[in-house]
Amino acid sequence: MTSKITPMIAGNWKMNGTSASLDELQALAKLLTTGEAPRAIVVLCPPQR
Repeated sequence: MTSKITPMIAGNWKMNGTSASLDELQALAKLLTTGEAPRAIVVLCPPQR
């Protein structure tokens, strides 16, 4: 039996209250959700309000 392990990339997203950070997050989300499926699971952990 062969098992396939999917890599996961996770990180904290420090926004520091700037709208530029939100623009970067939206651009990254667009890259990850268009075209071919990523070869890894991507997890972003934004700060709580």
